[in-house]
Order: sequence, then C-alpha cells, then structure tokens
Amino acid sequence: MDNEWIPPRRRRHFPIINPNRYHRRCQRTPTQAFQDAFDPEISLLEPGSPFQSSDNEFTIDHSEGHVRFQEIRAKSVARFSAISSQLKTLHTIHIVVTSRILPLTSKSIRRCTRRTRESSVQSAYPTSPPVHRLPDEILAEIFTLTKSGGPDRVGNSFIWLLSTVCARWRDVACGCSRLWSTFAFALSGKQGSVNLLKSTLDRCRSADISVDVANDLRGIVSKVQEQRAVRKIEMLAASAQSIVKLRFEGPEGSFDLSSSFSGFRGRLPRLEVFGFTHSWRAFGQSFSDAPKLHTLIMPSSFEGLEMRATLPIAQIQQIGFGFSTSGYHLVPFDNLTSMVSIQTYASHPVALAIAPPSALRNLSTWQVEFPLPETLPQTPLRHSDVHFFARFITPALRVLHVRRLTSIHGILDLCRVSECELHSLVLEDLLVSTDDLVRLLTKLPSLQSLGIFAGGLDLLNDQLFDALALRDDPGKANIMPLLTEFLVDGSYYCETGSLVTMLESRTAGLSSSASSTMYLKTADIGMVGERMVRRLKFAFSVNAALDSQM
Repeated sequence: MDNEWIPPRRRRHFPIINPNRYHRRCQRTPTQAFQDAFDPEISLLEPGSPFQSSDNEFTIDHSEGHVRFQEIRAKSVARFSAISSQLKTLHTIHIVVTSRILPLTSKSIRRCTRRTRESSVQSAYPTSPPVHRLPDEILAEIFTLTKSGGPDRVGNSFIWLLSTVCARWRDVACGCSRLWSTFAFALSGKQGSVNLLKSTLDRCRSADISVDVANDLRGIVSKVQEQRAVRKIEMLAASAQSIVKLRFEGPEGSFDLSSSFSGFRGRLPRLEVFGFTHSWRAFGQSFSDAPKLHTLIMPSSFEGLEMRATLPIAQIQQIGFGFSTSGYHLVPFDNLTSMVSIQTYASHPVALAIAPPSALRNLSTWQVEFPLPETLPQTPLRHSDVHFFARFITPALRVLHVRRLTSIHGILDLCRVSECELHSLVLEDLLVSTDDLVRLLTKLPSLQSLGIFAGGLDLLNDQLFDALALRDDPGKANIMPLLTEFLVDGSYYCETGSLVTMLESRTAGLSSSASSTMYLKTADIGMVGERMVRRLKFAFSVNAALDSQM
C-alpha cells in the first residue's frame, strides 16, 4: 500500500484573495464592487478580522463621498440619456433624408436640367447668367475699376486669375489696354521677366503708360543679367511714345547703363512726369526734350546748371527734390506752382546759390520737411538759413505743409507773411510753443484750413482755441474769420476723451458757418457725443483729408 502509486489530483486555481478586502466582493461584478466601495453599510474589513479593532478606530465614514458620487452619477446618466436621444433622432432623420428626400431632389434637378436644355434649344437666345451676357466694354470697365490702386508688378497682375473663371473674360482682360498701362518692373529681375514685360507692353498698345522702374543695379552681378537689363530698357524705349509717367528708383551699381537710355531721346511726346534718383548726368539728357513735361522728381543732389541748359524750364510746374549738404544751384523755374522738399538740410553751413525770389513768383504749394531733432546742430536754425527758407514764402503761396518745424521767429520776421494769403496750413510734429503758433496765426487772416497733427497735440489748449475763436462765446473777436476747416489728429486723446470734450465745448464759432467742417481722426467714433456728430465731419484717414487740400 505504501508503494502504490496515486495519481496527482488536478489542482484548482483559486484567485488570490487580499485579506484586507471583503471576500464577497470577489464574487461580484466590477460595477457592483465599485458601488459597494461607496456603500456605508458594507465595511472594507470583514467582521471579526484581525485587521479590524474592536473599537472601530479604523472605520472610515463614506457618507459624504457617497452623496457626491450619486450626484455625479445622476448628471452623467441624464447627459448620456440626452445624447442617446439625440443620436436616435439624427439616425431617424438620416434614414428619412437618404431614403426619401434625396431621391426626390435628384429627380427634380434632373427634370429642371432637361427642361432648361430643351428651352435653350427652342429659344433663339441661349440661357446663361446675366453677367456672362455683359458687353465687352462693360466688362473692361469693371476690370478697370476693380484693379488695385498701386502699380502691379509684371507677372503678378490679377488678370491672370481670370483664366480659371471664363475664357471670354480672359480675352476681354487681355484686350483692355488700360488694365496693363500701369505697372512696375525691376531691371535686375529674373529670367522670365523679359517675356512678361514684352507681353505687358504689347497689351498696352496706344494707351497712356505709367511705369515705375526699380533700377537697383546692385542686383546685376553677371554679364547675362546686364544684357537682360539692357534688353528691358530697349523694349521700354520702343514704347516710349505712349509713356506719360516714368520713374527710375533705386541706387546705382557697378554697371553703367546710361548709354542704353539714348533710345528715349526725341521719342517722348506724351511724357508729363519724370522722376529719377541717379545723377542727371547719367541719363537725364535723354529725357530733356519732352514737350509736355511738367513735373520733376529729383534726388537730393543734382547738377542744376546742367539741368538749366537741357531742360525746358518754362514747362516745369511741379518739382520734388531734396537739399544736399554740399549745396547746389537752384534752377529758376518761372512757372513753378508746386514744390515738395523731402529733406531740407542736415548739417551747417549750407552753401546755397539761390535764384532771385522772382523765379518763384508763381509758387502756390510748398511741402517742406525739416530733419530730425537729433540731426540738428546746437543752433537749430540760423539766421541765414531762415532767410533762405523765407524766399519760398511768396505772395502767391496758398498751401504750406511743414513737418518738424523748430522755430517760427525767423518766418515771422523774414517771410513777409503779411503779403502772403495762405489758404491752407498743415503743421506736423511741431517743436514750438503755443505763443509762437498764435503769433503766426494772427498774421494769417485769410487762412481757411488749419491742420495740427502728431507732435502738435499738446498745443490744443485753451490759449489756442481762444485765438481761433472755437468757443461758445461768439462775442469775442475772431483772428481767423475765414477758417472753415480744422484738421485734428486726435488719436492720442482717444483713451481719455479730453480732446472730444474740449472740441465739443469749443465748436460754436466754427459750426456757425453752413460749409464749415472738421476732420477728427479717432479710433472710436462711439466716444463722440450727438452734439459733435451734428456739427462735425469725421475723416479717419488724415492722408485723405490732406489730399483734398493739397
């Protein structure tokens, strides 16, 4: 019996029970076990277990957690129920749409398409959208109006996008010469830009051409690029008879292309505006025989004596230039009516040989910009320099736009403001006191428009408004009886509203005239009261207001 072999019993696998947990939980589902964990009636320790003390000092109260769990559970159940209900509704709608509505819609579309085709065949006029039936002249006018204001770079014009819309529209756009007559290109362009320039000039035909040439010759670094630039100049010279406005902008480089501009000589019958940034000696003589030339835009230094010998002086009416530090000879343009001085002077002394004041007797518009304060010497404005600027204040001057004015005393003493009937005065970034400004305004009784922008906002005080008679007391004398427009840049006062409050109480005299207006640049029109809205006209672009005056 002892040696009898007994087969081993099959071992049963039992789960390992943690004595710290209640053994009955092993026979429950995970959900029931999770719920029992928050049931205060079920203890985590088996009664009589050695791990539980007699005084229940380790017993945990789960009543608060149970209440919180029930609240979360109730909200979750309600949310799941709502989502399930919505899913059922959407499923029902999907079944109805796919089984009933879509077949009916497709059938209706096919029926309408068939009827449209039948009617188009039977009718003498094809059915197409109204915009497709517009005449070519109307389409060309629409394309012209929708073109951007600035010159389009060759190859980047919006007209190329029309090929994806309608072939007929593209043909109309390509055939409208006005769309292609204003463009810009660079001499140092890529290889394909030569063909694009040729296509653009071909589409211009006999239209008036306005072209800006970026002649940054520093971008030409090889002989191939130089030949490409020469080719562009030759193509532009071939269409010179149609050019009305021509500007060359950019610094000079290592390549000299002045000989290439000889093709323009004697072939500019329509040229009215010519601008350049290179030396006049380089290619200016090629553009000096234009019979209709009236506007010049010149660099900061140019050879005035050579220009006097080559330019049709009697034709020039508008000029834009800058003062050089070394000085130049000012050409006496007898019929000059508008002048823009981009930069006055940057260092002292300024050696200037200026023509007599009679050469500027017709000057009516002058825009001058003084240098930044940090570039000025210790004595900002010398007596000789003020006397030089005073020569431009002639009796014919009507519009004066000054930026960064540092002193008014010299102008008061030397520029004969009593003989000048200024109609528009714009002061920007003023560096003067209110007393000086009032002294200047007292000698301008014919002033109709006054603009104070940017740095001059601290001058908008009671002293200035009293001088302008912008107050509720109409009994006081007005030193500027003809003032009808007061241009104000109030962007700095928008946060506090002090400018709006000040103007509301000071516009009685201004608004007494039916034609008087006021331009107020502000970021928030809601800050302006109803009283101000009834009296004033708002212009949110100061440039637009200035353009209407210049």
